[in-house]
Amino acid sequence: MEEKNKIIQYFYTHVYQSYLYAGGPSQAGQAYASKFLESRFHVNQPRSILEIGGGSGEHLSHVKSTPLELYASIDLRDTKVDIESLNIDDKLKQVLKFDVGNVQALPYESQIFDRVLGTCVLHHISDPFAALQEVRRVARAGAEICFVLPTDPGILNRLIKKFVTFPKLRKLSSYPPELFYALDHQNHVESLIQIFKYVFREDQVSICYSPFRLRSWNLNLLVTLKATKS
Repeated sequence: MEEKNKIIQYFYTHVYQSYLYAGGPSQAGQAYASKFLESRFHVNQPRSILEIGGGSGEHLSHVKSTPLELYASIDLRDTKVDIESLNIDDKLKQVLKFDVGNVQALPYESQIFDRVLGTCVLHHISDPFAALQEVRRVARAGAEICFVLPTDPGILNRLIKKFVTFPKLRKLSSYPPELFYALDHQNHVESLIQIFKYVFREDQVSICYSPFRLRSWNLNLLVTLKATKS
């Protein structure tokens, strides 16, 4: 376990930011995923938003609706973000806070968020069932919950990795990128879809694929799982 954690920590400390913001397909892909997720929301003026796995604030510049009271971004790692240095709207800065915590045991009261979101985070969680139960617990009635996921290990996803992602990561990392994904992408996209549908079985659930309209994770790159809590 110690060596596994060392490899994962190395990737996020020394590789992730360089890969994500080096321009080209990786940066464009991150922006596309964030915009795709935001397009799924319909409540225009939420009071409070919770972002799961917010990292260093990569998604924040794509937020369409600034909440009236609170935007909480929680992550396992303390990214020590200087809010004033972020290139985001001043109104968002005023309600933004970064928390350190585990989605499987969220440090928030029940039914306090109007919107919960996450970009490419559910693949990494050791117990997505418990995590999604916690997400539902902290969401108010009528809240919109939305996660965008890469379609790992779909056919199109694997092709993009082989010819685009992995060659670039090999130039940045002393570990093979295949190893990192094997260690940190623990959950199959179909498993996550089924868990999401069960946890939110009493709510209105919709599933949307991109970039193609085919309802197949093998033939798409992203899928968004959305629930509107009853």
